[in-house]
Amino acid sequence: MSRHIGKKARQKKRVLLPGSYLIVSEGTVTEVAYFNEWAKLVNKAYQGISASPVVKVMGCGESNQKLVDYVKQEQALDEKIYENVWLVFDKDDFPDADFNTAIRTAKKLKWHAAWSNNCFELWYVLHFDYLTTAVDRKTYYDKLSRELGRHGSVTGYQKSNQNILAILTPERRQKAINRAKKLMASYAEHRSTPNSQRNPATTVYVLVEELEKLVEEGRRLQQQ
Repeated sequence: MSRHIGKKARQKKRVLLPGSYLIVSEGTVTEVAYFNEWAKLVNKAYQGISASPVVKVMGCGESNQKLVDYVKQEQALDEKIYENVWLVFDKDDFPDADFNTAIRTAKKLKWHAAWSNNCFELWYVLHFDYLTTAVDRKTYYDKLSRELGRHGSVTGYQKSNQNILAILTPERRQKAINRAKKLMASYAEHRSTPNSQRNPATTVYVLVEELEKLVEEGRRLQQQ
């Protein structure tokens, strides 16, 4: 028998990883591909540096409150304690209450929510255009397909197509950040409006800005 009756299994010591990021998304394709690119940038920026941060990206296929529960379970099983836990999820067609509760729960757990209303593709679109009107998912895809077409792609935008990543340049990313901030500021006069009713809107830019700073710090250390 592998266990001895009457004896407790020895609990493994959990280790805090300073400056580390655990990014868990509801999507298993688009968001994972995007943030894995950031993980590569971080690894490159800290290459050869002993005290380098860890960026772990996971896609779980669960949404809103189920995503929160999933991360709770993963955290309990993982020997590593990530200093920064980010949940990435969309409003989509999920109930308003579920969406708003997931954001509040993440905050109570001292985690962070990079949410998008209506979908993650809004963050991509903001690299090219300032969108202020709520649209459906197909409209997002059509807009991104046109941008890909301008850069020689004939397949159009699909969630599994990573060609879009090549044209999300730092210059366009800064425009996306500014536009996302402007969108969020547009709801400032109606502070009581729940996030589920803020459409279009996204807080993905907050996580992206943090990752940018992480990369910049690594590059600075490389030059010392």
